[in-house]
Amino acid sequence: DPRKRAEAGQRGYEQIRRGGWDPKARIEDQDVDGVAFEVLYPSMAMPMFSIADTAYQQAVFRAYNAWVADFCKAAPDRLAGGALISLDAIDAGVIEMTRARELGLKGAMIWNDPGEGRTYADAEFDPVWAVASDLDMPISLHILTGKEGTGLGTGKPFLADYIALPHAVQISLTAMLSSGVFARHPNLKVVSVENDIGWLGHFLYRLEHAFEEFRYLIGYDSPLSPMEYFQRQCFATFQDDPVGIQLAARIGEDRLMWASDYPHGDSTWPESRATIEHNFEGASPELVRKVTRDNVAGLYGIA
Repeated sequence: DPRKRAEAGQRGYEQIRRGGWDPKARIEDQDVDGVAFEVLYPSMAMPMFSIADTAYQQAVFRAYNAWVADFCKAAPDRLAGGALISLDAIDAGVIEMTRARELGLKGAMIWNDPGEGRTYADAEFDPVWAVASDLDMPISLHILTGKEGTGLGTGKPFLADYIALPHAVQISLTAMLSSGVFARHPNLKVVSVENDIGWLGHFLYRLEHAFEEFRYLIGYDSPLSPMEYFQRQCFATFQDDPVGIQLAARIGEDRLMWASDYPHGDSTWPESRATIEHNFEGASPELVRKVTRDNVAGLYGIA
């Protein structure tokens, strides 16, 4: 109930669904919702990407990675975990990503915005892209995970902050798609997570236009266009975005992945079937299967 959001922070863990920390309860809830397999993302850990103390952040992320790996062992045929990776020290981040893969985790989550004065076009991040490629670990850019904050609480009206939340991943994707990152690392996979998808139709069109007009001005030419790199190596998730589904052919049908966002407050659980029906109204069964099953199964190697 949206009317209860204001009091949500006062209710405590005992009032939220056990599936947030109990894998048996989680599987039971996913059975109710018709979800056969899911890739897990954190809840309370997202703001921890802005922890300023590097050693502390690294310790927090190591603890989370060990915990989520153990969580997934309860149902490895139903649950896959993603690691949280601190990149304040690139070498340490590469080591932790390797350890996370050894723990059985299937992806890695980094800042959606690396902070003032840095972009993911910078060569300092190349070792991260290289190890992610070698380990076959998709890199996730999740909403609310900036180095310098979540993007909320800027002093602007709440809804203004909320509407602007996808902007961080737009900037990061622009940097990567127009700088040679994907040319140098053709096996790298990057996922925009919980940023919705409808904006991608115009974003990619505008980026194609900008690259064609200004690539020589910015001093970089590329074997492929930003759209071609996106449709080769990028993915995006959504929960409830029928506009995005209407633009699926323009964005790339193989690039989109539906998610329920369970057990968060704006999850589609336990009405995910109805949400999917609403989002895919008029869509082909083939598109529904791709976006709700095949794309994520292919990306994460799920049988």
